[in-house]
Amino acid sequence: MVLVRVPYGDGHIEALVDAEVEVALPRFPAAGDGRAILREALAHPMASGGLEEFLTGRILCVVNDATRATPTAEILEVIYPQIKDRDLEFLVATGAHRAPTEEEYREIFGRRYGEFKERVRAHDARRDEMAYAGRTGRGTEVYINRRFWDADRILVIGSVEPHYYAGFTGGRKAIIPGLASFRTIEENHRLALEEGAGIMRLEGNPVEEDLEEALRLLEAKEIFSVTAVTDGHGVICAAYAGDLGETFRAAVETAKGVYSVRVGPLADVVVTATGPPMDKSLYQAHKALYNGALGLREALARGRDPRGVLALTSACYRLGYQTAVSIARLALRYRVWGVTGLARGGPEEAFIRPSESFQTALDEALRGQEGARVLVLPYGPVTVPVPQPQ
Repeated sequence: MVLVRVPYGDGHIEALVDAEVEVALPRFPAAGDGRAILREALAHPMASGGLEEFLTGRILCVVNDATRATPTAEILEVIYPQIKDRDLEFLVATGAHRAPTEEEYREIFGRRYGEFKERVRAHDARRDEMAYAGRTGRGTEVYINRRFWDADRILVIGSVEPHYYAGFTGGRKAIIPGLASFRTIEENHRLALEEGAGIMRLEGNPVEEDLEEALRLLEAKEIFSVTAVTDGHGVICAAYAGDLGETFRAAVETAKGVYSVRVGPLADVVVTATGPPMDKSLYQAHKALYNGALGLREALARGRDPRGVLALTSACYRLGYQTAVSIARLALRYRVWGVTGLARGGPEEAFIRPSESFQTALDEALRGQEGARVLVLPYGPVTVPVPQPQ
């Protein structure tokens, strides 16, 4: 028997299995001095002058919301001497997400929140005043928060990790969808249903190509980026500063090396877990399911038929349907069990069989599978398995 242990909430859960088990972990570099890494990046800006000379006029500092493990507070501490006396306001790039709670604001800004609080706003994709930038070749009407246009310079603080349909988070996504109108976000995200959209894929990805084209409509604005690659929990592995596009591309190459993990042949059962901040909703936690399926043999789905979801989303797209489609596609190919804190009924609506315990879920998944192979992804949202041939 093999003990399988994965994170759950603030602790862990365990189960015993009689099977071959492989555990796949991201290849996080040895923990270093995050602030030293940031200072080194700022000392060698990419395709840009330094931060000190950039910070002139009215500055808008764009930061991620609490659904990203971006080390915003740590970055602010490092650049604090440069920004503390500037004409600067903050805008949280929520995209279509809700505004942060007071607790989340304190998490984002750290010990500087009290000082900056009166200058902090959260983007509201439905209610904020927007300004039109143009239309992409794929038909996305690009409207961006008026505060973006009113600022003289834009300082972006972000991070890069794999994203299940845009390829990677970070970079251009701080602006679109981060500061975009609901209409703009919906039109871009609709492309996630098309061929080519997928994790760690940029070339030929319709979502990414639309984002890049939309960003070119904004190129008159001067943007300086401080971008980190973390271990998924906010610990800095690498950092880049300077031009938004250059820092994003450099961070993508680093992220590929960190999050992409070679594993053995396709497994019969995959155990995938998620934790903060991706456990705030099924919308975010589903990324662990998506990544886990990359390492799984195909099996016939059982239970409720998700084809109706696919038919509905194809006929009438609304923002968020891209996640419903992803879950429905998984349910067509695999059986999915969930050990969650969700209320009864929630998992079933997403074609997930709720289990009373981790042990029960694994026992059911392995029933009738002699000599099964189990792949375990303790950090599912930030682990992209690359199976090797049988």
